[in-house]
Amino acid sequence: MKSLKKIFLIALLAFASSNVFSQDYTASLSINNDNIVNAVPGGSGTFDLILTNTDPEITVIGFELTLPEGATLGKPSTYTKYDNVQSVSRNLTDEGYYVVTIESIFDEDENEEIPLNVNSEGAKIVTFTIDYAADFAGGEGKLANIVIGGAQSYKDKSLVVPVTFKAGAAETVEIALGNASGYNTYVSEKDLDFTGLDAKAYIVSAVSSTEATLKAVTTIKAGEGFIIEGAGEGTIEVPVAAETPAASGTLLATGQPSKGDYLLAKDGSSFVLWDGTGTLAATKAYLPASAISSGAKIINIAFGESTGISEVKKSEADGAIYNLSGMRVSKTQKGVYIMNGRKVIVK
Repeated sequence: MKSLKKIFLIALLAFASSNVFSQDYTASLSINNDNIVNAVPGGSGTFDLILTNTDPEITVIGFELTLPEGATLGKPSTYTKYDNVQSVSRNLTDEGYYVVTIESIFDEDENEEIPLNVNSEGAKIVTFTIDYAADFAGGEGKLANIVIGGAQSYKDKSLVVPVTFKAGAAETVEIALGNASGYNTYVSEKDLDFTGLDAKAYIVSAVSSTEATLKAVTTIKAGEGFIIEGAGEGTIEVPVAAETPAASGTLLATGQPSKGDYLLAKDGSSFVLWDGTGTLAATKAYLPASAISSGAKIINIAFGESTGISEVKKSEADGAIYNLSGMRVSKTQKGVYIMNGRKVIVK
């Protein structure tokens, strides 16, 4: 049946090149509703194909997509499909445009096609990925030779949907650096890239009964909790990652904590046991009790060797000495201590 549908589409495309057109063209395609795509030079992005549809039997769509110079359509495996779309294929022609075919789901049990979404106001059918060259300057693209098939076939040879690609600065996310310590937890709705920034990002890579180890990372995946370190109070603009980073494996949780979980201390030196009072902001992260075996009131922070940082922030007065359990001691022996706000190894 699927092969027959492909044959049907080929026939439709042949029909589209003729001078005979349907008088009852009740479906149409557009990009992002307004046919404008915001592009980031040197990065990747997406655009939505919108089907405005009053025919309840549409099962196949075909069109030619022309992109401006410096823009490349991604692989079909990276597309997001909606509303009964089963497959999307695209082929780059020698003339420089893409031939795109979209097919609806075929129900093997019922031996019939499941039509695409019916929405007279327009609905997303496919979200395409697109890559931009570093020198991409924007430009005009278009959808042409559009074929929409189902119970009826629709084609208007004169129809061309222009698409404007606007090149702009890299998208950023504004993040508060926190209090005077310059430490804060954060959860972003978008992938972030800290490469080349003054601020640093850390994940919690390991936890013992008394200590949480931080590991510096350059990219953070959307939805992952992390710690940001910056120079004092204020905000910083962090670029959205051009490529989707891999998950970092952070132990920080997101959402609302429960009594007994741990929140980052105001001075950034440790995680402290939460008494359940108040509500954590949606952009914050916490250390879940499930990651701690001891139930300690304070979990000190240590930086992994890969960060090149040995300083641990402490708010206590200079001269005080603490062990890694947070207990003040009068003198040191062999081991690791916090002295004057720094981690010191005594051999």
